[in-house]
Amino acid sequence: MIEQLQRETAGTPPGALLAAVAATLCGDLFNPHLRWLADLGVHCVVTGDVAGAIARDGCPLALVPAFTDMHSQRLARLADDHPALAIVGVVSDLSGHYTHRAIQHGACSVLNLLLPEHTRVSVLRAAVNLCPASAIAPPAGGPPAARVFDPRDQKLLTLLRGSATIAEIADQLYCSQRSLYRRLRPLYAALGVTSRQELRAVMSRRWAIPPPVVLDSPE
Repeated sequence: MIEQLQRETAGTPPGALLAAVAATLCGDLFNPHLRWLADLGVHCVVTGDVAGAIARDGCPLALVPAFTDMHSQRLARLADDHPALAIVGVVSDLSGHYTHRAIQHGACSVLNLLLPEHTRVSVLRAAVNLCPASAIAPPAGGPPAARVFDPRDQKLLTLLRGSATIAEIADQLYCSQRSLYRRLRPLYAALGVTSRQELRAVMSRRWAIPPPVVLDSPE
């Protein structure tokens, strides 16, 4: 079944938005969502290595399982490594526990397979709308024009250059991880990057970003 889906999704249509879909999701219950995504102009890359697909193909959208606490922890690592990524956690959740866990760990939205079809389609549409238009095709002719960042953005970019996790950065900035991800997406889109590794590489070049500043540590 997975091999068949990979064959069906091989080759990216021009102008399509790429979404990395965890192969472990695929089955009779989930497969209709691939068709709905295609109707929304999304080309799904069904893969056993979501992080690898994001690094290789630059997917701005990912659908990953969030059925267990272990899944949520993996989702958190993915969100930490790719703050600009729109992550949809997929659950089958009657109590709301795993929905809350997925959001808490960095999912931008949650697709509950137990909800009505029209609701699930709306969740997918909202997730697609979170992806920047620039994600449809990489900009031609090199990186985007330099941009001058305000002091708040400079502090955030400085923290991102360090080794602190997203959770630790959110604590230092006195905000939730979800609020921090909302701040990161436009920054990453402006810099034309999708991961912290790419961010560090960009900021090491001659951009209109001041040298790193040291933030005052709380005593």
